[in-house]
Parts: sequence; C-alpha cells; structure tokens
Amino acid sequence: MIKMDINSKIMTYQSNSVTNCNTKKPSNTKNIERTYDYFELSSEGKSYNLAKVMEIHEKGFHKIPSKEESDYYWAARKSDPELDARLYERDKAEALKFIGQVQTILMKTSSGQKLTPDEEKMVKNDPNLQQAIQMRNF
Repeated sequence: MIKMDINSKIMTYQSNSVTNCNTKKPSNTKNIERTYDYFELSSEGKSYNLAKVMEIHEKGFHKIPSKEESDYYWAARKSDPELDARLYERDKAEALKFIGQVQTILMKTSSGQKLTPDEEKMVKNDPNLQQAIQMRNF
C-alpha cells in the first residue's frame, strides 16, 4: 500500500495489518456481517477499551458523539496506527458497498427493472437518490 504525505513524498508501509479482508467480488457483499472480534489493539493502544472505541465509532454514524467520547476515540486512533488503519479500511469498504448499491439502483431504474424491497426502502429514505432517479428517467 502507498501512503502520500503533505509534501508528496511516497512512503510505503506494511499492509498486512488488515487480516480479515473480503477478496470476493463486490456483488457478494450482501452476506457480509460486522465482526469486531478481529480488532486487537497494538502495544501502543493497550490503555484504550476496544469495545468503547468501537461503540463510539458506530455511534458516529447515527449521532454526534460528545466531546469526551470524541476525544477518547481520536486519542485511541492516534496512539494505535493499526487500529486507525483497520477502522479506515472498514469505513472505506462500507462506503464502496453503498456506492455499489446506489449504482445498482440507478441502473435498474434506468433499464426499467423492478427494485428489491431493500432497494425501494433505500430510495424512499434518500431524497438525493430519488432526485437522481427522476433526472435519469426524464
């Protein structure tokens, strides 16, 4: 994996820290469940409670964490680069999964295919997606 810093110097680092990667095709992502048991804090981050860090991480998707929670979370990520990399990769995978779902919905609606109940629910709950579908169909 390649990492670019602010000065655009290329630095490489080991990418073997993420051991639970899904190498299947993106179409097989429906059966992926969230598992937290593969996260282990490195020696630098042993002072942090992993369950609490994961709880704050999940809370951030639905609510704004308190200042204390946010400080605790970011201190844990800063002190443990391995945890930070794993959380980043997990969030990136979820974002790519969402993009794939949106693209599938847009392709189905533009070709006249019927949406699944989950896809219909997704469209119903997302006004931006509804607008994109309307723009493509006119």
